[in-house]
Amino acid sequence: MIRPLFLVFGLPLVLCACNATESVAVDSQDVQEMRSLNTVSYDECRKATIAAVQDAMINSDFNAFLDSYKSHASQQSTRPLLMVWKIKNNTNDPEFDVGLVTDEFCTALRNAGKVRVSMATGIYASTAPAAIRELRNDPNFRKESVKALGTLNAPDLSLEGQVIANRVSDGNRTVQVYSFNLKIQDLATGEEVWSYNKAFATQKTRAIFGW
Repeated sequence: MIRPLFLVFGLPLVLCACNATESVAVDSQDVQEMRSLNTVSYDECRKATIAAVQDAMINSDFNAFLDSYKSHASQQSTRPLLMVWKIKNNTNDPEFDVGLVTDEFCTALRNAGKVRVSMATGIYASTAPAAIRELRNDPNFRKESVKALGTLNAPDLSLEGQVIANRVSDGNRTVQVYSFNLKIQDLATGEEVWSYNKAFATQKTRAIFGW
């Protein structure tokens, strides 16, 4: 669902969408320098990701889940296993790689000691765990060195969301607004334990002879 976005620089601009339920403020400091309106830069992704990580670090619901998990965890690990599920690219840039967002987000939470990250499941699942176990049928490998079946860990949490793009014009300016919507779900209960929405914008000024 696309949400309306409210921009603040000088006179306010209001961007509307169907089935909207709320507005999100974008301060003037969140408006990037003039650039192509149809692409998402690495710097923009990094800025949104850092803000998302900072929010997750202090989010009461997420930290309550982590505390509960730790109190009931086995000795194997006191951190839940997180996988990246579906992150939709709803921007004008078909080349935009949502992995720029998810990789940094997961790495930051892992380095902070909040979660472990699964590479065996999810949208970026590696084929290595399954492929390496096929070596048990290869006579060139010692059977005891091949990883056993039934040892992979299923995830406890899933990261889901989307990156949305909308455009609004004001006189000689066109503003491209991006909204990062991310959620973490407890796979045991299906409950949302964290959600985040971050909007920022880029602008382009109309030239004398067109764009």
